[in-house]
Amino acid sequence: MAKKMETKDKCNLCNKITGCDNWLSCEICDGWFHASCVKVNDEAYKVLQELETCHWFCQSCNVKMGKVIPNIVKLSERVTEIDGRTEKLEKELKVLSGCNTKLEAKQEAYEQDMKAVHAKVEAMSKEMDNINAKFGELDVSLQKTVEKQKNKLQGHHERPNGARNDECLRNR
Repeated sequence: MAKKMETKDKCNLCNKITGCDNWLSCEICDGWFHASCVKVNDEAYKVLQELETCHWFCQSCNVKMGKVIPNIVKLSERVTEIDGRTEKLEKELKVLSGCNTKLEAKQEAYEQDMKAVHAKVEAMSKEMDNINAKFGELDVSLQKTVEKQKNKLQGHHERPNGARNDECLRNR
């Protein structure tokens, strides 16, 4: 940028401190140059002084910037592309997050249903155990009753001398 020299640096071209009052500073290497040494006339120097957004580079840095600027433009385009892709991914993530929340709610509901079913199965299992126990008691009671009835029937069919009732009936 064009400005009055603030330090006593030497001009990077002529290596002199004096020679003119108009100096230019390279924004890349921070080197100072006499305006006349870099072939900037007084009129052009005045214009540079008035422009706030003017950037000036020495010849060496200008060549380097010629190579850097296209890369910066490519990087800027790439950043824009990546920003777009990131925005798209964020939207998709938001949708998926909503789906995940719904799935988590459904899973919670299914888990609650499964707990209720498990509790019912446990209750039915206990009830079945009670029923089986009662059947077992009934079975034992029936066996005893059957045994008693057999004993009664056997007692009624015997004669005092040991002959059986069916023999008695045949003899009649």
